Amino acid sequence: MPTCQNCHFKWSWVTTFKRMFTFKAGIICPHCQHTQYVTTKARNRTSLIGMSPLFSLVPLSLFNPSISIKLTIEVLLFIIAILIVPLFYKLSNKEEPLF
Repeated sequence: MPTCQNCHFKWSWVTTFKRMFTFKAGIICPHCQHTQYVTTKARNRTSLIGMSPLFSLVPLSLFNPSISIKLTIEVLLFIIAILIVPLFYKLSNKEEPLF
């Protein structure tokens, strides 16, 4: 779970999950109200996790299941990916470049 680099407060999963859906560059710490930024490494990891359900399409189509089974598996994988993304968040006091 992410830890604020200013006050060292460890965020809960629920707090991280809620903050995950903001479009702002900075995320406000719920404890000290200091602006935190997701690290570049964490952004790259979370984007790969978010895309991981798409990577299962090729192996899944080798078994030739029906479209409803494919859709069900993809939706379940997407939900699992969204639920584990907060575990990979790391925070920094300053905004890092994307690359």
